[in-house]
Amino acid sequence: MTKLLEIKEWLKGFYGRFDVYLQGVWKFILSAGAITLLNQNLGFMEQLKNQMLVLLLGLVCSILPYGGIALICAAVTLAHFFALSLELAGIAFFAFLLMYLFCLRFENRSGYALILTPILFWMKIPYLAPVLVGLTGGIVGALPVGCGVAVYSIISYAKENAPSLSSSTVDNMLETIRMIIDSFLNNKAMLVMIAAFVITVILVHLIKSLSVDYAWMIAIGVGTVVDLLILMAGDFTMDIEVEMTGMIVGSLITILISLVVQFFLFSVDYSRTERVQFEDEEYVYYVKAVPKMRVTSPEVNVKRINAQKSQKTRQVRESEYDLEEEEEELPRGRRLAEERNTANGRASSARTSSAVRPSSTVRSAPTARTSQASRTSSARTSQTIARTTQMSTVRNSSSTARNTASRSTQSNITNIQDRMGQKPSTRDKS
Repeated sequence: MTKLLEIKEWLKGFYGRFDVYLQGVWKFILSAGAITLLNQNLGFMEQLKNQMLVLLLGLVCSILPYGGIALICAAVTLAHFFALSLELAGIAFFAFLLMYLFCLRFENRSGYALILTPILFWMKIPYLAPVLVGLTGGIVGALPVGCGVAVYSIISYAKENAPSLSSSTVDNMLETIRMIIDSFLNNKAMLVMIAAFVITVILVHLIKSLSVDYAWMIAIGVGTVVDLLILMAGDFTMDIEVEMTGMIVGSLITILISLVVQFFLFSVDYSRTERVQFEDEEYVYYVKAVPKMRVTSPEVNVKRINAQKSQKTRQVRESEYDLEEEEEELPRGRRLAEERNTANGRASSARTSSAVRPSSTVRSAPTARTSQASRTSSARTSQTIARTTQMSTVRNSSSTARNTASRSTQSNITNIQDRMGQKPSTRDKS
């Protein structure tokens, strides 16, 4: 279970980073698959069977909303109907126009259900459509699902009655139109399927919105069973043809796929449910908090084996750099000290020779200045010598550290080779 949660978190993070591109890829697959299935089941206009045209339409649909994808699929369907029968194309045009006004005009977010429902019919798992829409959409999602059933019925009627529709003429146009309309209104299987799917969408959405434990799982199970019971009741009462084996297998597949969707969209831990009650001046609040099932990604710690060696090497290099800077500054300091001492000596001698010595007090002033300059020069010379001694000590210590690190590395290499049963090479010995 932990591994599945890690995969889920990784997929959520991946989708969060590339959601724009992934949505485009999903729309391309959905639209290209729908147009390909339309060409396979209808195929009355040969020009639309070109694979390059299908790919081009899929690329166009990848940047459109679901309403635009539905309109392009409707245009492809009408083109096939027009190549088969003008009467069928006219009736289908008005039917698609009503679907657009009632479905896509008010509920564009569930427009994918209008395209997905006929595809699931051709994949022999149509019972998945109402459960998925009920889990991921709202109650208004029942309209696109019902319209998708009607679209599939129109396409199936055109495929089954293609010979009679293609042989119609201008003289019997009214009879052809009446026949098409009667076939739709008297299609009991389509009416039962629309009723079952609409009820299933509403029921699944209402149950999964309840504040009970395992609401989504209960909604999946109840919705699938209710859909199955409605179809079985229609089979017994209205004498419609329903394949029981395919319906049961399709219902089981619906439950499995719906549970996978529930795991990725609404996986919570009901064992840690908390109920909180608080109130204000007007209301009393009862809150039920259910934590989500989440696992943190494992952190990878990289351990550097040669970190200590790298630190010593860095320290040695820094010491060498400081020594070089101090060596460059040392001659300059010596020159400045010598120049100052020379200038002070000349100034002292000049003052001594030119000054008048009226008393012992006057003669003592130049002597005091001379001794002070001498002391200053001596202090600077002592500092320079101490600094030179310190640099020599640092240089010796850096050289010792470098030699120690080299011996340690050589010793480690020798020990590893001894353990592996290999003799050290000539290069290692040197």
